[in-house]
Amino acid sequence: MRIAIIIDSMTVQSKCAHYWPDAGQIKELEGGMKLTHLKETVNTDFTLREFLLMKDGHERIIYQYHFNVSKS
Repeated sequence: MRIAIIIDSMTVQSKCAHYWPDAGQIKELEGGMKLTHLKETVNTDFTLREFLLMKDGHERIIYQYHFNVSKS
């Protein structure tokens, strides 16, 4: 599954909540899942975040592209 949210989170009108944990933090999710924020790389047009999702001994790396430039 891939989820893309293409907005500027700094706009006056709220379009997106900051739902991910801060860098180095772990967030416990429903269903016994844990999300760890591993790394954040800031570029001119986007921020790339790397997360580790864990559940029942299974792990998956997830990348989030947060675009800093929006036409909305």
